[in-house]
Amino acid sequence: MFRVAYETCASDWSLMQVARAEVLILSLHAKHSLFPDSMDKMMVHKVLTITNDGLHPSELNNFDLLDSLHNLKTITLKRITVPSFGTFNHLIKLFLYMCTTKMDFGKGSGLITHAFPNLN
Repeated sequence: MFRVAYETCASDWSLMQVARAEVLILSLHAKHSLFPDSMDKMMVHKVLTITNDGLHPSELNNFDLLDSLHNLKTITLKRITVPSFGTFNHLIKLFLYMCTTKMDFGKGSGLITHAFPNLN
């Protein structure tokens, strides 16, 4: 398990050296956050948990970069705003607690199945 408390700018994330982690836990405190472009080099094998303990939800604008983590099976988000999820072909479980998104899964019957085709 690798745990990171993140309060500064996104460029600091690229300095993280995570060789192999079964579980990666990110604790955000900034209002806006970005994953580094090098996210696809991280070897997160099973679980990614992103929590926000700040006063306002943290917004992740390039969440679709996580789809490049082919071994990632579970994502848990707490108090996170995700404007767009992208398509997660390998994801099996998604847990959202007090999260918001600009995607409207309720109006189209196929939207959630297109974004997460393998959810259990």
